[in-house]
Amino acid sequence: MNDQHLRGATLAEDVHAATGAGDVAAYGRETHLLVPRGRARCARAVPDDSEHYPDDFDWVEGPDGDGTLVVGEGAFAPVAQEVFEFEVSGLKVVQSWLNYRMRRPRNVRRSSPLDEIRPERWTAEFTGELLNVLWILEATIATYPAQRNLLERIIEEIQNDS
Repeated sequence: MNDQHLRGATLAEDVHAATGAGDVAAYGRETHLLVPRGRARCARAVPDDSEHYPDDFDWVEGPDGDGTLVVGEGAFAPVAQEVFEFEVSGLKVVQSWLNYRMRRPRNVRRSSPLDEIRPERWTAEFTGELLNVLWILEATIATYPAQRNLLERIIEEIQNDS
């Protein structure tokens, strides 16, 4: 195995660890995912009563380039715009996750009457899950420079071999 393969294998392990992927017990049952704690924190709790269940969310830019993710009356910070806008195949991960947990989700495909069953309030579990989503995306984005560097070295090696 050459140096590029070793660097690629190490980088793959880093991405795998950053996303919490693969932390599954025997026979496919999930265990507690070990998500690396990121920078984002719950700066102001989302109220957990039904009267204040969030209707909307937004990202507000801060003075240092990071911003605040406002969820109803709650807030999470710091949240980089790159995290808030993170996409996989056109799906904005944070925005999609939040939209499904709003009082009245917008543009959600309904596949059965079960889709009408909605939570009645924001829960502490939602807050924990949202922080995990933010932290996983932070860790994933943090691997981008190493991924880019590895790709450039692989391309250079292929070109030199030609």
